[in-house]
Amino acid sequence: MKGGVFPRFVKALRRDWAVRFSGITPMERSHGRALPKTSTFSAGWEPPDGRRLFLNLQHHSKSWHVGCFTVNVVVALTDTPPDPAPQPTEDFWRKRAGWYRLGSLLHGDDKWWALLPTHPLPTRLSWEPRSYQDEDAVFREAIEDVSGDVGRLLLRIERDAAEQGDEADEC
Repeated sequence: MKGGVFPRFVKALRRDWAVRFSGITPMERSHGRALPKTSTFSAGWEPPDGRRLFLNLQHHSKSWHVGCFTVNVVVALTDTPPDPAPQPTEDFWRKRAGWYRLGSLLHGDDKWWALLPTHPLPTRLSWEPRSYQDEDAVFREAIEDVSGDVGRLLLRIERDAAEQGDEADEC
């Protein structure tokens, strides 16, 4: 196998998301070191307010957590993302530009995925496969879990936008 587990996983995820999510595409270029095109996706413009959403898979910086990653949801008001600085979760729902963690937005706590066995896991809310014996199976399970969370986030954003549209129609 060529390359590390994280780049191999991102390649598998790209192939899956090309079919699963028509509105999510790999980045065409990097936006600084914080949003490399190799592990960042554009989730497009969110109608009707025009926010730009980026999904960034961030691998863990500690050598004892090799194979662990989290997902940053980056909200920009232009084509250029804001500087990487974590924002309070409630700011995301108030449609403010910033960096947010997918796990915090959906589950109320940071979530990390472990593609390789690592202990202790980075956070209380961590994902692990049923078994680490088969890398393809690990990738399939991780893709299903990450995609499920991303799908739930996009659905909630859509629902919130529709509710706001309904409120505007009532005025």
